[in-house]
Amino acid sequence: MKFTSCAVAAALVAGPVVAEEPSLLNEIVVLAPRIDESAEKLGSAYTRISGEEIFLDQQYSLKPVVNLSPGVFAGGAAAEGGITVLSIRGNRPDHSLILVDGVKANTGMFQNASPFLSAASSLNLESVEVVRGPFSPLFGSEAIAGVVSLQTKRGSGKPKARLFFETGTFDTFHEGIVSDGSLGPLDYSFHYARFDSANQRPHNDIANDSGSLRLDWRVKDWLTLGLIVRAQRGVYEDPVAASPFGFLEDNHYTVTSETATVVLYAEWQTMEPWKQRLTLGYYREAYTMESPRVPHFFGPQSDYDSIAVNRSLDWQHTVQVTEQNKLIGGFTLLNEWGHDNTFPEQEITNVALYLQDQWEVLRGLTLTAGGRWDHYQISGDAWTYRLAVAYFLEPTRTKFRASYGTAFKSPSFFQLFSTSEYTLGNRDLKPEQSEGWDVGIDQYFFDDRLAISATWFRNEVRDLIAWVSTGPVTGSYLNRDRATTQGVELSLVAKFSPIWHARAAYTYTDSDELTPEGWVRAEYRPRHLFSAETTVRVFDRLTLGVGVYYVAQQEAFDWNLNQRVDMGDYTVYRVFGRFEFNRHAALTARIENLTNEKYYSRIDFPGLGRAVYAGLEITF
Repeated sequence: MKFTSCAVAAALVAGPVVAEEPSLLNEIVVLAPRIDESAEKLGSAYTRISGEEIFLDQQYSLKPVVNLSPGVFAGGAAAEGGITVLSIRGNRPDHSLILVDGVKANTGMFQNASPFLSAASSLNLESVEVVRGPFSPLFGSEAIAGVVSLQTKRGSGKPKARLFFETGTFDTFHEGIVSDGSLGPLDYSFHYARFDSANQRPHNDIANDSGSLRLDWRVKDWLTLGLIVRAQRGVYEDPVAASPFGFLEDNHYTVTSETATVVLYAEWQTMEPWKQRLTLGYYREAYTMESPRVPHFFGPQSDYDSIAVNRSLDWQHTVQVTEQNKLIGGFTLLNEWGHDNTFPEQEITNVALYLQDQWEVLRGLTLTAGGRWDHYQISGDAWTYRLAVAYFLEPTRTKFRASYGTAFKSPSFFQLFSTSEYTLGNRDLKPEQSEGWDVGIDQYFFDDRLAISATWFRNEVRDLIAWVSTGPVTGSYLNRDRATTQGVELSLVAKFSPIWHARAAYTYTDSDELTPEGWVRAEYRPRHLFSAETTVRVFDRLTLGVGVYYVAQQEAFDWNLNQRVDMGDYTVYRVFGRFEFNRHAALTARIENLTNEKYYSRIDFPGLGRAVYAGLEITF
């Protein structure tokens, strides 16, 4: 394996938390209401994982972070850098919207956002928020099952920086820098990190660079301007699990994935009750897959290249009509552009209007109602709405909640425009439509620092786009299938002190799709998911943690056997620790897959075995 970087520095998000954390009931959530709001008033099922938690848990990529949320399964190849897709509540991966600082990472080419997810770093994040259920009324296409939002950290306080270097099993090296602070009216944060690993299999190397920059300028008391940039580039060797050319010495695909997000925003207060935010967003992805070098007599090379761009404008207004009533509305313009090997450049424009009213009718009782109109250039109009209620019972510290909503997903560029006779596009496709509901209860204990939650959910999708055979080896796309998902989510979140937190989640999901052959279990949607993680400072300088991840009853179609197979249940444990010599230096250590569990997260792609890592941090 070749290494192009060996700097003795790497970034973590932030240092240990020293300020008192707010209670769970009063923690501020942005995603579910599209504004800053306390959890007490939300009728939606949500999860918020702070940058401080991510730091203490020693999680350096996004995938294990989102797997701590109930209802979320970030699967795919288990190797570092391998293809990653995300499912919420047993729905298809392209039914989950991924937002990076408010900008869509789902493109017309990859509606499942896999180029971003496969290499996404968790460094320099303020938080990762997940809302579950239909959220198209606030965010548009792809938000059928829910939304995952990453927010880059806003700098504060005295300028500071943290460096680290980590190395370990599978020839792994991880290094970088992160810094944040305030320089007068300018808040800043940035990170750069490099990750290299050979993984466990031959020809399975990954080399990944990631970086971010955030600048927030408080021009006036009533005006703030900002710039946010996040970018990553990964070069990954895929060992070609079922390749017919296994005799080749260099039997692997080479996948290069590049993504970049740029956000410009202005936030101002026109008058006391009226706030506005104008956001200009740009997201670009370039994805290439170079196939194994096959002797010429096996036919032409089958490389794949695609580029996609999202350009967006969002103008949001928040009006505090009364002390108990808040109105949110806005206008969104989204331009999607892209192409791949199968069709020339294409472009689609969407315009949308949205409106939501949040009203505390009585003390403790909050009603939310919202709607949205989207107009897509080719697939037409989509009307969606959402209703939610939250009732907080003060004497018992109990919150009852329920929500109901509709959502949609527009066809992808490939489904509309492909010129390949094997997967011919269809410009008459309609958006996929869904409706879903959930009911839940949240119980708070110990001054609201422990929360136990339970949610029952159901979602139905119609007009699912399916590939339909038109000949022996040819086919096209039609709105044909249906799907239902239903289940139960249980979670526990505890934040007893700034140096002790715990989180656990269990999800039971039935996910089925109706095809001409009848109802079938959806592929790669586990029936049982369980995750837990806790971190505690046991001595003045020593922090220890442990985590567990359990997956059961997952099915997939094995093309080698030409039949559906059970993927097998598996449980993966991890332990980690951090010892501080002083304020400026610390040692870190972690063991992933502690028991060396043998498992497959995807057919023919085994999970990584036991891995041991150690690192050094320098803070100044």
